Amino acid sequence: IDLLRRINKFLPLFCNNARNIFRGDLHHFAVKHFTSKDSHLKFQPPKEVVQSYIDYFEESNEWVRKEFFPHKERLFSKKDLTDYKENYELKEMKPEYWDKIAEFIADIVSTKNQNIADKTIIIQNKDKVIVNQTNQINSLQTTLKDNKAHLIQAQNLNNTLNKTIQEKDIIINSNTNQIDQLQNNIKEKIKQLHI
Repeated sequence: IDLLRRINKFLPLFCNNARNIFRGDLHHFAVKHFTSKDSHLKFQPPKEVVQSYIDYFEESNEWVRKEFFPHKERLFSKKDLTDYKENYELKEMKPEYWDKIAEFIADIVSTKNQNIADKTIIIQNKDKVIVNQTNQINSLQTTLKDNKAHLIQAQNLNNTLNKTIQEKDIIINSNTNQIDQLQNNIKEKIKQLHI
């Protein structure tokens, strides 16, 4: 508890009314390394504090019991504080306490480093995908430019063909008109000869 209180000064649970993301899984690590059944390590607040909690919640517990559990005599068994042993101050630092603290810190560091390594691999894989997709895009752009050049060439050939067809049509129309004129002239000459 004392260690967490001290850590909270540097890594509070909340910053700017939001959960502090830099705190990570600190509570998980603390529970993992410092939850103990050893009576000399187990945190036990002062007897007066425990009694004040019991007194404070007694009325609301009774209301919950009446509303939702009327068949029960009590929600929680009565806590007997006669043999209660307080343990809320660290009286001495034994070597094994330092070992636990070192384990705690090493676990956090190694877990974070493993997370960083895992994320680095993910980033490197994403970078490979990006490079691959960029190469594909560049290849497609080159193909697109080539296709555009072929399309322009085909459009130019089509325009030349259309122009040639129009010129041919003009020549055909001109020849048709000349032939019609000649036929009319011949008919006129034939009429003149028959008269």
